[in-house]
Amino acid sequence: MGVLAVAYINITGATMDSLFPALPQWMKDLNIGIIALLANIIVAIVVSLITKKAIIQQKLSEQQEKSFG
Repeated sequence: MGVLAVAYINITGATMDSLFPALPQWMKDLNIGIIALLANIIVAIVVSLITKKAIIQQKLSEQQEKSFG
């Protein structure tokens, strides 16, 4: 996901100022790579939550099979 963000930013020539004009100046001065980092963090959290939910459901399913089997 971060690679896509960096590719988009480089192709379009976007800056923090052009993407988020309402931000305070100190945030606009940050490196644009921060967006890629944040995108990677968000994707990692989402995948982790989805995986955790799937593992819990699988364990519950296995326990039910043992109790009925």
